[in-house]
Amino acid sequence: MATRGDGRDQQQLRVVGTALGVLSSPDGSAKFAFENSSVLCSVYGPVDVKLRHELLDSATISVSWSPSSHFSGTKERIYEKTIRETFSASILSALHPRTSIQITIQVLSEDGSILATAINAVSLALIDAGLPLKSVLGSIMCAITDDGDLILDPLDSEIHNSKSTHTFAFDNISGDLIMCESDGLFTEDEYFLCLEACKIAVHSIQVFMKAVFMRAQKDLLSITWVQSHNVNAKMSSARPIFTPPSTQLHPNVDIQQIISSFPSLHPTTSPFHRTSYIITGKPGCGKSTIATKLAQQFGLELITPETVLEKILSSSDESVANVVKELKSGKEISSEVVLRKMEETAVSESCLFTGESATFNPRAKINHYKY
Repeated sequence: MATRGDGRDQQQLRVVGTALGVLSSPDGSAKFAFENSSVLCSVYGPVDVKLRHELLDSATISVSWSPSSHFSGTKERIYEKTIRETFSASILSALHPRTSIQITIQVLSEDGSILATAINAVSLALIDAGLPLKSVLGSIMCAITDDGDLILDPLDSEIHNSKSTHTFAFDNISGDLIMCESDGLFTEDEYFLCLEACKIAVHSIQVFMKAVFMRAQKDLLSITWVQSHNVNAKMSSARPIFTPPSTQLHPNVDIQQIISSFPSLHPTTSPFHRTSYIITGKPGCGKSTIATKLAQQFGLELITPETVLEKILSSSDESVANVVKELKSGKEISSEVVLRKMEETAVSESCLFTGESATFNPRAKINHYKY
């Protein structure tokens, strides 16, 4: 097998690297690199959308591509259109109608396979943002040289000396082809040869992306223990005691192992020494799974923002009459009302509650307390 200019075999990929959450302002961000080809992606959303771009049944997905060393042109507009259409089939945009999901791509350095690099970066940034996805896409590029050889992950110099290039994106669940961009002259046999080679090679990229998130889960979820000597006292001191290594995307969490490993997870029966837990983490990391299993194990009532809303709506208390009236008129319920109702429930009952503030504002988060 012939050796390429950088020492790789024809079917060998370059060194792959990535970093998650590299930016603080966006809802999600990621950096992905095939050695000297590097892309930084940020995701904002769901956020408010301008009226002229609003879709009644789904979120509006917008993509902005910024090259590293020149002004944007026709090629960049084609890249934006390709990525927008590719991820429109992957993002569950129907769950966020009349909103906008903004994807910004900044090319840091370019030396071949830049579209595949960008697609991988977008996939990681969308997961980091906690957006619902049908699947995670992995992408790779190949080229057919003038000698008829197939090479994976070509450099810029190799692309210029090739008669055709092909970029593919595959679904990580079914393995189906989601996107293909081909350029140059090639036969049908060459195309299907490239398709099969990239389908096999992209598996290593998808395994790498999964390993990155499995390793990052220690930073996504933590449980903090608090023991209060007064049931009405605020939780003023806390110390982290548990960080599950692999709860994200794994619903069958072994709650017995968690409890046996940390005896302080057992709730006290004393009315004056109430054991409490705070479960925090990014969307999708397993907070609700842990909370549900803890509630089942200890026989506690699980309180969610939905059940609190039901209590507010069914209450005959005059103090909430105006709130109910505003809700029925289409206005939002303030965070203070929901939190106050949760505090009343927590003081009066043995319960565990989980969820977000019921203003329907995804940024208005609350901690997850167990009483």
